[in-house]
Amino acid sequence: MAKPSPVEEALALFGVAVRTPVPESDEPQGLHMGEIPEDLRRDDGVTVFALRGRQQIDAQAVLRSKLRADLRFEHLEKEAAENAVWRFACKARFQRHRLVGDFVDEYSREPKQRTCFFAVQFLSVEKETAVFGVRLLPVDAVELPMVSMFDDSPEPVASVVAVPCVGSNDMFMEARARVVAEHALRQLRLGLDNHLHRVQLRFRIGEIAWFEDQDGRWSRAPDRGHRLDLTDEHVAWATKAERAAVTPDSDGEIHDRARRALAWIERGLLASDPITECMFLSFAVEAILGDESGGLKAHNLAVRRAVLSFLTTENQSARHQDVLLGIYAFVRSTAAHGERVEVPVTNMDAKSFAMDVRRAVDQYLAFAQARNLTSRKQVRRALRQDPIYASFVALLKEEGPATWEKFDVRKG
Repeated sequence: MAKPSPVEEALALFGVAVRTPVPESDEPQGLHMGEIPEDLRRDDGVTVFALRGRQQIDAQAVLRSKLRADLRFEHLEKEAAENAVWRFACKARFQRHRLVGDFVDEYSREPKQRTCFFAVQFLSVEKETAVFGVRLLPVDAVELPMVSMFDDSPEPVASVVAVPCVGSNDMFMEARARVVAEHALRQLRLGLDNHLHRVQLRFRIGEIAWFEDQDGRWSRAPDRGHRLDLTDEHVAWATKAERAAVTPDSDGEIHDRARRALAWIERGLLASDPITECMFLSFAVEAILGDESGGLKAHNLAVRRAVLSFLTTENQSARHQDVLLGIYAFVRSTAAHGERVEVPVTNMDAKSFAMDVRRAVDQYLAFAQARNLTSRKQVRRALRQDPIYASFVALLKEEGPATWEKFDVRKG
């Protein structure tokens, strides 16, 4: 008898949890209530059903996770998966007959073995070449999809990379295949670095992807630009901030630090992924509010940023320290130490952080000018010596003792 898959095990455990009475002592953990599907309703007139208690809610979360990881069920859109899980819960509560088998029969799809193709720019091959688990093909060896006729990329397709993949959802399969293709090109790039000029190593995945049995899809590369027709309004937006006073040759450490911060912010703006953008943005914060000491800097930077905001705008929001702590501790430090960044970072997260960092540069310049400060060290000292600094730290320690209890206000 075949061993149950992780999804089947999760379904069985979820079914048991749904049927197990919840002790009164078990506080509800994110109560989930919904309507019972009409075909599963009983004659007692009950139309709603609720999951409650730690065991039921945890088992539901485990099942959701296992479904996302199983290629047979990845074809289910988020709403469809939620409906399937809810229907299973209702059946487990009211029917209990062949629950796991029926779920698998109804919702699973056998994963397909397919080939995903990506256009490649700046890299041509004369013949099919196998390298790092993919195949590089000459352009004339494959039939490009119709979508390629509408591609406005300034660089033509030079070759095609073919990646074997398996699954039941085209979008997820393409995403996994893209990771494989990018890794293969990365390995090729690194292996050739000692032998070629670096301008020859800028080959990359293009903007067209397709499977062998369907039309292609076109998507703009994240580092592609779009023409801007500059207006007077645009110029007014760009020149009204405090940072507009920083010039390439303006004197003093304050402006020098601001220039460094602006350069890092620009790198973040032009980055093609949100984690890289947040990394560069954290460097910008360090340029204006950091110090040369070793060890973890997140708490010091977070407090300085929040106090700077209050002293320049009288906005004593904890948002600055929360955002900076999260970015610095869970993104910047994690990535800088070679670890996988597990915390999801979206483009909107990065854009919001970028807005705050730009504001921080403006406030840093205004604060220094108002107090006649000439160095970053003087800015740090002025922030630390202001009465609001100690009171703000005391508030943080009261509201978040686990996070702030070891923070030494004297060393901030």
